[in-house]
Amino acid sequence: MGKIKTINIVLLIMLLLGYNTLHSQTLQGVVVNEQNTFLNNVSVILKSNENKTIAYRFTGADGSFSFTDLEAKEYLLQCNSLGYEKQLITIDLSKEKTKKINIILIEKPEELQEVIIEVPVALKQKKDTVTYNVKSFLDGTEYTVEDLLKKLPGIQVDENGTIKVGNQEIEKIMVEGDDFFEKGYKILSKNMPVKPLKEVELLQNYSNNKHLKGIENSDKVALNLKLEDDAKRQWFGNFDAGYGVASENRYTAYSNLMNFGKKDKYYFLTNLNNIGDDSTGDISHLIRSSNDFVVGDDQMAQQFLSLAPSTASLRDNRTNFNNAEMLSLNSIFTLSAKSKLKAIAFLNTNEQNFYRNSYDWFSDGQTSFENKEDYFMRQKRLSAFGKLDLTHDFSKKSTLEVTTRYNYADNKDRSTINFNDNNLEERLKTTTNFVDSKILYTTKPSDKKVWILAGRFINEATPQNYTVNQFVYQDLFKRDADAVKQNSANTMHFYGFEAKYLDRRPKGHLLEFATGAEFRNDDLNTTFYLIDNQAEIRPDDFQNNLKFQNYSYYTSLNYSYRLWNNFRIASSVKLNYLSQKIEGQQEVKKNDPFLLTPSLNFTWEINNKNKLQAGYNYNMKTNNLLNMYPNYLHTGFRNFTTGYTDFVKFANHSSSLMYSFGNFSDRFFMSAMAGYGFSDEYFSSQTILAQNYTVSTPIVLKDQSMIYYNLNTDYYFKPIKTNMKIVFGGTSSQYQNYVNESDIRDITSTSINYGMELRSGFSGIFNYHFGTKWDYNKFETTNVFDYTNNRTFVNLNFRFSKKLYAVLQSERYYFGNLSQNKKDFYFSDLNIDYRPNEKISLRFAVNNIFNTDTFVSYSLTDISISETNYKLIPRYALLRAEFRF
Repeated sequence: MGKIKTINIVLLIMLLLGYNTLHSQTLQGVVVNEQNTFLNNVSVILKSNENKTIAYRFTGADGSFSFTDLEAKEYLLQCNSLGYEKQLITIDLSKEKTKKINIILIEKPEELQEVIIEVPVALKQKKDTVTYNVKSFLDGTEYTVEDLLKKLPGIQVDENGTIKVGNQEIEKIMVEGDDFFEKGYKILSKNMPVKPLKEVELLQNYSNNKHLKGIENSDKVALNLKLEDDAKRQWFGNFDAGYGVASENRYTAYSNLMNFGKKDKYYFLTNLNNIGDDSTGDISHLIRSSNDFVVGDDQMAQQFLSLAPSTASLRDNRTNFNNAEMLSLNSIFTLSAKSKLKAIAFLNTNEQNFYRNSYDWFSDGQTSFENKEDYFMRQKRLSAFGKLDLTHDFSKKSTLEVTTRYNYADNKDRSTINFNDNNLEERLKTTTNFVDSKILYTTKPSDKKVWILAGRFINEATPQNYTVNQFVYQDLFKRDADAVKQNSANTMHFYGFEAKYLDRRPKGHLLEFATGAEFRNDDLNTTFYLIDNQAEIRPDDFQNNLKFQNYSYYTSLNYSYRLWNNFRIASSVKLNYLSQKIEGQQEVKKNDPFLLTPSLNFTWEINNKNKLQAGYNYNMKTNNLLNMYPNYLHTGFRNFTTGYTDFVKFANHSSSLMYSFGNFSDRFFMSAMAGYGFSDEYFSSQTILAQNYTVSTPIVLKDQSMIYYNLNTDYYFKPIKTNMKIVFGGTSSQYQNYVNESDIRDITSTSINYGMELRSGFSGIFNYHFGTKWDYNKFETTNVFDYTNNRTFVNLNFRFSKKLYAVLQSERYYFGNLSQNKKDFYFSDLNIDYRPNEKISLRFAVNNIFNTDTFVSYSLTDISISETNYKLIPRYALLRAEFRF
């Protein structure tokens, strides 16, 4: 019996070895022309002797291709490329485990017809475009574009709606090739229904300026949504409304109306809700959006005071007590064959309530104390935004773009604080007026040369009025008072001009030259009052009235040298002359520094799967308004800050290394990044820390450093139709500061996060999506403090029929260092969706099934430990109905 068992095992091993031998052949090759130059993007098709397509590849930058896991037999190999004769080669893999071949394509003067191979797969890649077949990733639980993008391999959507490919945030989301929102794409991704989508295109090496395509070295990525044919050139959309059932008053209503014609495109949307949904994302990306760095992109007026509290690390529908209304009207008009006008109008109002209780323990190693706060805040916000963007093509090689943006914002914040048994009320009113006009002219004197001329004007004013009805600063001011108030205003004017020239040289080299001038004037006025028996007292050291001028003249030169077909070195240098002047109440200071900023980067496309990038930058910078005001500012309850008293010049060093393996069409894709930064000198702080106030003054210290790293992997388990994502990243920084009467404090801050997700793609009744993420944080000063938090989620999707769906989402949060016995919190939500036909959907939703009413989080700084208790939106049930037309 034992012999028979042994023989069976031996036979099984031989069978497996034989199977592995039959299915482990590898074919590798390189395609070149008659001049022995590598040919990329050549279509290489592997066929059986019966002329059946088995697999296909496109050659990489080095002309290479490979096929693995092949049977040991004969194949036909077909190579196609426009301008070359088609090659058909017989390949015999029965005698060699790994076969390497070189293929020479012969030029053919007549134009060949394009060979198109339709492969019924969920994802395919052609040149710089990855195309996702939308139907292959739908399971019936998606409502918006954002829901779909979360399921596409290679694309990450974080909790705020930011969309990244690897470590790179996307530039925009287009619809049928046209862009409405630029970097404000969250308005579209969070609202546009997924129903009309046919394909999602991921565009790599993307150029925002069409004249730069094929000239600039771009690592940008963008998305393009392609619609079903029956959704083009006609009005369509949806209306979705819901109301609370057997729960306190909850409602939601939103609508999309769209028409994406060949000439004109329209996208109108509105959203009203009080269930915590954030339908806009960070609208500052819409207001100040720019996809390419154009002179003035980084300019904005400073707001020094904010009452916005820290919020829990939960989804908005758990903590966001809101009452939001949003309307957005967006149109693209084709005025003529050469002119296009883009018009956007956006109105958003929101009333938000925040509830929290906090316990904070402060220590500088010698003095320690505790603070307790019961905090309630209500914010009322109004934002109106308009944009006109006119584009005119003088010719196929010359374009003028004129853009004007206007934003008005009115924010009214009110908070009630019980601070160590003292009841206080804060009021803050902030008004913003923002005007931005930009003109951009692009011309191509030849196919490989481009001139870009840009001019810009920005005007922004941000007045703020703040009051608090109690006085707790007796120790700071050495007197009593009844209340305090502060009026502040910062008005900024900016003018800029830039000329840029790009020249794509022979052999792929690129020369870039830019020169420009920027003129910025800031007018800052702050007045701080102590209110005592209705008398207004103005302490001398708490008033600011200054004008800050910063004139910059710069020239930069970049040269990218292609050493081989797949290896590029890029060097650059920027020369910047500044003329700075600050006019205070009693003195005038001037500064005329000369700044030098060199950098060196290289990119090595090792083959069609491996890519390596590295770079070094040396950056010099000097003061700005944010650290130059001479006297103290009230920057929030208990907080006062002041600026530095003189001009300084800092030098920063940074280096990075990035590696990627695979393509988005592969089952395995990985991107990794690591970097190091060092500052010879930097702004740190000298803080007076007391129970009722903190006063922070900037100081200049030496030697600050930081290390950061990140890893993202995607792997698709084909046998079980499951995609796995693994993330790992962190930072470690070293710096110094002073607190109270302490000696200089050496601080090391470490943050590490890691986790994984699994998402299935079954065609049956059941699908799952679950994952876990751990966050570790540590501060090392005279003592060592650390903590570890965890979030785990399990989402179960049930498709009982083509008409009935159910989704159960569950989460667990764990905080390891909470002082209380309860350290974990559980949440669950249920959605049931019934779709009697293609146009109607009925939905029943229950939020916060366990009715968890509070949430406690734990956090650290180098001087404090905080435990914060947040009030959560209670359980509610919602009946919703959607109509599509």
